Amino acid sequence: MPWKKVCSLNDLEKDQIAEFDVQGVLVAVVRGENQPVVIPPMCPHLEEPLCEGVCDGRTLTCHKHLWQWDLETGNPMGLAQKPLKRYDSKVEGDTLFALIDQEILYDYE
Repeated sequence: MPWKKVCSLNDLEKDQIAEFDVQGVLVAVVRGENQPVVIPPMCPHLEEPLCEGVCDGRTLTCHKHLWQWDLETGNPMGLAQKPLKRYDSKVEGDTLFALIDQEILYDYE
């Protein structure tokens, strides 16, 4: 599976959450304190758009029900009960790439 270009790092400001279409798969990119994280665009709780959430550099918070995740690990924090799934990603120069074979979906209950 080849690496696919997601965006230029110049397209993202620190603590920004943005959505990108990568060859037909919508993803969200969170640029915190470290390398940007490529994730599904919807919250694993109730399908709320994560691009409307808040990033403080280390933590991503969904705006709707205040679920939170550690950006480095995807582990849930506070009220969150499910981990944040992530696409493998890497930075080369000023370009962010991700391994996106198919869309990552959550099992909503």
